[in-house]
Amino acid sequence: MKRTAQVSFVSAVLIFAVLSISGCQEQGLTDQAKQTRLLNAENIRLQHELEKCQEQIEQQKVSGKSIDDVVTMMFEANTQANKQMIEENKNLRAQVEALKQNIEELQNQPEQSKE
Repeated sequence: MKRTAQVSFVSAVLIFAVLSISGCQEQGLTDQAKQTRLLNAENIRLQHELEKCQEQIEQQKVSGKSIDDVVTMMFEANTQANKQMIEENKNLRAQVEALKQNIEELQNQPEQSKE
């Protein structure tokens, strides 16, 4: 419930910023005023993200994991994801090469049948 309320609040702030900017245009306010309102909305969004991160860190502390443990786990997960992406990239490149060869063969077939 708390998470839904936070997301709704952030959404409301961003919608308010957009509506405020529309109001700025109607009122003829400067570009600086528009930019300020956008930056304020972004600041609120970033503060919300920071709070979420701090909550997650606190949850990890409660579960007995240190920040170093969390960083190590994140590094390992990143390394594993990178390896998977490299492998997927290799597979996709091999598929592309096979498709290129198939296309070349198909393009050469009509020429052979004409002869």
